[in-house]
Amino acid sequence: MIRKFVSAREAVSRIPDNAVVAISGFNAATAPFYLIETLLQHYRETGRPKNLFIISDAIQAIPGFGLDEVGKLIVEEPGQDFVRGFLLPFYGWAPELQKAVMKNPVEAYTWPIGISTRWLRTVAVVAPGVFSRMGLGTFINPRQDRGFLNDLARERKTAVVEHVRIDGREHRPPLRPRLPLRGVPPQVLPRLAFTACLSPSAYTSTTK
Repeated sequence: MIRKFVSAREAVSRIPDNAVVAISGFNAATAPFYLIETLLQHYRETGRPKNLFIISDAIQAIPGFGLDEVGKLIVEEPGQDFVRGFLLPFYGWAPELQKAVMKNPVEAYTWPIGISTRWLRTVAVVAPGVFSRMGLGTFINPRQDRGFLNDLARERKTAVVEHVRIDGREHRPPLRPRLPLRGVPPQVLPRLAFTACLSPSAYTSTTK
């Protein structure tokens, strides 16, 4: 019989090097702090996993807990190889993580919270994309900062924002994170293009 439950330690031990780790839960209310702490402790004890890219649909942190504790590791150990980057919609409750972003040892990106949530859903159902006009004319816009929060992000461009035109209207992106999500064909890695009002025919014609 397949086991449906494992310990936190066993769960984090299965995360391989270079993985993309998606963490869900809204801020401190439902953030899996214990799992994050267990993952960090496992790295400190074993040196594994390495080179993680962390994505969330909120901010899994409050000062001193969750991703803020990961930020503290990055600040205090500049040569760490635990995390290589973050894609988060909000960094505001994580002062140590903010310091890490400003010091530039890891990539840092941001997308709107609604788009981040839809992106996770898109990957989960192996869908071709999500389209929206949200973010046009803001720092997410490709003609502005494209959601890059530091120089390392601008250099590596792991999460890229581009424009598309549908029915003569400009939309943002596809956003295409260049991330090796296990089990997900490369062609579906987020074509998040941002329009809230696409007709089915327009959707089909723009995602082939």
